[in-house]
Amino acid sequence: MMQDKRPEGGQSILLDKILTQKNLTHATAALFFAYAFFFALKPLADPDLWWHLKTGQQIVEQRSLPGHEDPFSYTTPQPLLDEQVRGLRSQWLSQSAFYLVYLIAGYKGLSVMRALFIVLPFLWIYIRFSRDDALPAPLLLILSFPPLIINLSLFYTFERPQAFSFIFALVAIMLLERLKKLNGAGPKITWPMALLPVVMLLWANLHGGYIVGIVIIGIYMAGEVAAILSHRLRLGIGGLPYPYPMRFFASSLTAVAASFLNPGGHKLLYGWLRSLPGQVIDPVARAQAGGVITEVLEYKSLWYFYEVFHYKWPLYIIGFMAAALLAVLMKYIHQRRVDLTEALLFCFAGFLGLYHARGVNFALIILSFIACGSVSALKGAKKILPAVIAAAVTVVMVADVLKTAPWELSPGPPHRWVDSSYPEDAVRFLETQGIEGPMFNYMGWGGYLIWRAYPRYKVFADGRAISGLVMSAYVEVLRTTRFWKEMLNKFDVNFILIPVMSKENGVISPIVMRMAEDKPDGWRLVYLYNNTTIFLRNNEKNRRVTDGFGIPYAELYMEVIDISDVMLTVMPGHPEFLLSKAIALQGIGRFSEAKQILIGLPRTPLSQSLLEKLKDY
Repeated sequence: MMQDKRPEGGQSILLDKILTQKNLTHATAALFFAYAFFFALKPLADPDLWWHLKTGQQIVEQRSLPGHEDPFSYTTPQPLLDEQVRGLRSQWLSQSAFYLVYLIAGYKGLSVMRALFIVLPFLWIYIRFSRDDALPAPLLLILSFPPLIINLSLFYTFERPQAFSFIFALVAIMLLERLKKLNGAGPKITWPMALLPVVMLLWANLHGGYIVGIVIIGIYMAGEVAAILSHRLRLGIGGLPYPYPMRFFASSLTAVAASFLNPGGHKLLYGWLRSLPGQVIDPVARAQAGGVITEVLEYKSLWYFYEVFHYKWPLYIIGFMAAALLAVLMKYIHQRRVDLTEALLFCFAGFLGLYHARGVNFALIILSFIACGSVSALKGAKKILPAVIAAAVTVVMVADVLKTAPWELSPGPPHRWVDSSYPEDAVRFLETQGIEGPMFNYMGWGGYLIWRAYPRYKVFADGRAISGLVMSAYVEVLRTTRFWKEMLNKFDVNFILIPVMSKENGVISPIVMRMAEDKPDGWRLVYLYNNTTIFLRNNEKNRRVTDGFGIPYAELYMEVIDISDVMLTVMPGHPEFLLSKAIALQGIGRFSEAKQILIGLPRTPLSQSLLEKLKDY
């Protein structure tokens, strides 16, 4: 009697179909991550990269860590405090690595390194979960968002030491997940158990973000303790024994101890814990005294970028977070239980992402891992829903970019490997004309000037923000508050190197605005090109340059108009660029054009006062 082969044959056909779909998804994933890699090959733009490079150069060449003297800034009070030195030494290993990459492959090598930092975490997450998933397409739908949003908004944060923290956070989570599965009491040492302390040791010498790793370890330990207590509450003391996670706790505690083997020891962690209550209660406590928080965007919340700069990418990130949350909630409903460790980790990552910009990339990587794990645990339509929502957010974002700036999505090497916004030509002008310091410089250019112009010129301020007193002086001069001229005289500043306006928010630099309005005799505009100005003291020492290169102050207004017109093609209707253009038009006497722009802008105290002045035009 012949046996019916149809069920077995049907299963074979179905298996072939699944394998075909899986292979097709893998091929698509390979193409996407290759695109994301080439998409990430952009000019180096992060303002802090440069002082990290210079510090790495000194560490490699002098074979010593930063000490109690700051060689790069003439305003830093000397000698440095122990706490300041610990901060400068906290990234010594990654700074050395960045400089060695530069020595071997130049700026191109640093850009390639940055692209790998962006792509590898999400490629690793895809590989991790697609191995056990018969249909990994939803994973790819979820993971299509983070590399694109990083490149379109926050990609610069991957070209500095904190990029190591983003990757090491994922490594630590994967090792801790592995250790959870080895939840036995046996004495055998496994490779995850041995590797976690090594990871934390390296991380603690690469970047101060290792504190995030300690928090993550603490979350996993709290989850295991809660599991033990829950087990005992359910079954009682005399119930079935719970497999006490000796390996897990031994490895975790050893990893925390290993993280203290860094130049700062335990004091970086101690300082963070001591300041934590103030950070939560008062966000200003996140910065040093002196107004750092008003100037450094990393201290701003995610919503700040939407509310003040009118960027759309914060909305996309929040949409992605919502899709990840949906995936987690659906998994909990499906499994009828809550994974406390995962829930705490999700809340921590979400807090990092929403609280300040420095934590957004931590959130994108950690939430991607959690979301992919949750989707892998779901079946059928439930599996697709959160992935479709995440993909929809990606589609909306890409459509918006295609509508306003399609060239931003073009992959491939750039024409130049260093962003053109840095004052390379201005530094060359200073050197060629033999202009002497001291200088007052835009803080965002401080790192580049350390890399490019040291030791001939030392900076006034830079992204290290070592001294709160210096930052107070910097903000006072930048905003031209009451004693700004006295502050310039106090530091004997000979020239001012500053951008005309911010291309991030469209605001004219207050000091540039003051110079254009007051036209002070004590200063002359001697350089104006590519959104960069140099104001030089008008004295006998500088007479040759001031007489030979003096530029009418009215040219500042023309530069504002030109920059605003360019930026308004990328961000049509942006109110700050329109306001700056109206101010510049008024400055050169084109009153009717200025009034026409102001009429269409939202009413603010500034726009209203400008309209009052133009009421007769």
